[in-house]
Amino acid sequence: MNLTIGLLLYLISSQKVSGLSDSVDVFVIQQEYHTGISLRTADVNLGAWPECAEFKKHAWVDVGWGDRRFYQSPDYNPLLALKAIAIPNPSVMRIEGYTQHPSIYLKGCPTLKIRLSRKQMDRLCTVFHKTYVCSSDGTPKEVNSSYGYKFYNAKGSYHLMNTCNTWVARAFKKAGLDVPVFGIVVAKQLFKALEPYSEKPEAV
Repeated sequence: MNLTIGLLLYLISSQKVSGLSDSVDVFVIQQEYHTGISLRTADVNLGAWPECAEFKKHAWVDVGWGDRRFYQSPDYNPLLALKAIAIPNPSVMRIEGYTQHPSIYLKGCPTLKIRLSRKQMDRLCTVFHKTYVCSSDGTPKEVNSSYGYKFYNAKGSYHLMNTCNTWVARAFKKAGLDVPVFGIVVAKQLFKALEPYSEKPEAV
C-alpha cells in the first residue's frame, strides 16, 4: 500500500506543469548601471514564484536587484553610487512588466540570451521568490512604484563585492548553471561568465 502511494506521489510530482514549456529563453540585459533578467510571464510557474501573478497582465517582466537608494534614484547620483559600493547597504528588488519583446523594448542594451530547462527556470523563479523581504503575513514589502517600476525590500546587502551583477550570477548558479559568483562585480565579467550558455538573440 505504501509503495502504491509513493508511486502515485512520484508520478504526480514529475508531471509537467500544464501549459509550461520544457525549455525557455531568458535574457540578461544591462541597462546603464544595472543588470537584470528578463523573462516571459507565460513561462513562469506560479508555484515557484507566486508574486509574479500581478505581472501576468504583461508579456514580459524584468527583474533586478540593487542598492536601495541608488537603484531608486531617477538620475545618476555620484554620491549615492559611491556610498553604494563603499559600505554594505540595504537592498531592493525591482520588478518591471512590459509588453514588447526585449530586443525592441530595450533595444541597444547589451543582451545575452540564455536557454534554461524547465527545472532550471523554476529554480531561477524560486530565487526571485526567496529574495523578497516579507511582512509577518507573507506579503512582500513594496517600497516604491514610481517611474514604471515596483521596488520591494530585498534580502542581502549591496556593496562592492556584491553588486547587481553578482546577484544575477548567483541566481543562475542556484538555477543550476556552472557559473562563478566570487569576483563577478561588473557587467563585463558577468557576460563573460555566462557566454558558454548564451545564444544570439533572435531578430524581431
